[in-house]
Amino acid sequence: MSGELKKMQIEAYKESDYSDTKEVFTVMFNPNTYSQKYEVEYEDRQGQGDSGSPQIFGKIKPQEYSFEFLFDGTGTAAKKVIVHDTVEQFLAITGKFEGKNHRTKYLILYWGTLLAACVLKSAEITYTLFDSDGSPLRAKVKATFSENIDDTLRV
Repeated sequence: MSGELKKMQIEAYKESDYSDTKEVFTVMFNPNTYSQKYEVEYEDRQGQGDSGSPQIFGKIKPQEYSFEFLFDGTGTAAKKVIVHDTVEQFLAITGKFEGKNHRTKYLILYWGTLLAACVLKSAEITYTLFDSDGSPLRAKVKATFSENIDDTLRV
């Protein structure tokens, strides 16, 4: 282990088999934490007046990964960036509609031991500090990604 800081990367592909040319977004700061949600769905067949029911397996839902990314344009902690443009770049790479394929891009999240094929489910942007002209200097993006498993690999 070299001790070198490795920043989280998000690779974006237009094709579901991840075979085309990739676009890469490298986060400005690695997240402090992230959450991984694993959910199993069961059918509840409880009749009226029953005190309980057997749980009938339904499906395993796609895993979800949630992160909070920080974008800082003050130049105090990293090189100075234009926050609005950097947030737009993040959204363009991870979640903008692709006209040719009629969908958003397929993503791979890389960071430490995390390697996840997914799609962007949601992104909530909060701007928290502004320049004298109203331009954002800092933003937090709460992003949730949903696991994407190719049909040929699913059980």
